[in-house]
Amino acid sequence: MAITKFSIELIEGAPVFRDKGNIILLDTGAPKTIHTSTELFFLGKSFDVITTYGPINMQTISGNMGTPITTLLGMDIIKDYKIIFDYKNLEISLLTADEEDVQGEEIPMTEHLGIPVIDVLPIDKYIPMFLDSGAHLSYIKSDHTQDHKNFGQTEDFHPTIGKFTTTKFLISSRVGEHYIEVFYGNLPSQLVSFLSLIKGDNGILGYDFFAKFKICLDMKKMKLTILEGPHYY
Repeated sequence: MAITKFSIELIEGAPVFRDKGNIILLDTGAPKTIHTSTELFFLGKSFDVITTYGPINMQTISGNMGTPITTLLGMDIIKDYKIIFDYKNLEISLLTADEEDVQGEEIPMTEHLGIPVIDVLPIDKYIPMFLDSGAHLSYIKSDHTQDHKNFGQTEDFHPTIGKFTTTKFLISSRVGEHYIEVFYGNLPSQLVSFLSLIKGDNGILGYDFFAKFKICLDMKKMKLTILEGPHYY
């Protein structure tokens, strides 16, 4: 099985790695790749990319991350690969989409604007959540957090809106056959507007999920495979 592995550093909860002089933030919550130029060489291929997304460019992303970043690697490129996230060993692996399947518990996925979406049960019903490797916190609407103890204010940022402050809450959540503790914040109004594009209830699942499991993301077959992690049945 042909695998390209990268050692990662977790910065603000997001995976960052180096490749041929580029410092790359892999963001499954980003529909488009943003780079310091309009051409990106990655894994032996040349990709046409953008340098700005609304008010966001690599200078603003670097400022929000507190470290130089040359590339926000988004779903327009990584959708063509199977991606194994292994935060425990601080590495990610990229496989071509036609490689044989990995073995584990399979979680069905959908997508919206090219971003993976899985069903998560944070309280008493499953809701669709964007799977976002670039999110330090996870997010759900305030009506899900109002009866839970808050753990104070924390600062976060989103590439499309910059830095913001939110209250975080610790809520047990179910993904597949697994229950995990997840820190959720409440969505800023700008992101509520974005999520409203998906009808009904929804949210964002970020760092806490990636940190607890070794997973494989396969956009071609629309499935998430849990390879390793806590088993709470």
